[in-house]
Amino acid sequence: MLVRDVMKSPVLTVGPEATLEEAYKLLPARGIRHLPVVEGGRLVGIVTDRDIVLRCVAAEDDPAQTPVRDIMSRAPATLSPSQDVHAAALAMAAHQVRRLPVVENSK
Repeated sequence: MLVRDVMKSPVLTVGPEATLEEAYKLLPARGIRHLPVVEGGRLVGIVTDRDIVLRCVAAEDDPAQTPVRDIMSRAPATLSPSQDVHAAALAMAAHQVRRLPVVENSK
């Protein structure tokens, strides 16, 4: 089975200039806990609900004034939709992550 067979579509993304408050409001609406950060059609990072809590709220920063760019994880590990799901599981274990964005032709 390939990654394309199990990935969700359409993908909800956020721009790096969006505020953390804007990003956070998107999460429960879709029942998700992470957002790929996209600029110019290219993946530049990923932000999770945990990132927002630990890197912004716990630091007593204002989520309404803090851009996603300030706390996102940059250059996340990615998968190709043509990869086998077993390879995806191995990559997730190797990078110690529970989410990997799927990227094709750098988009």
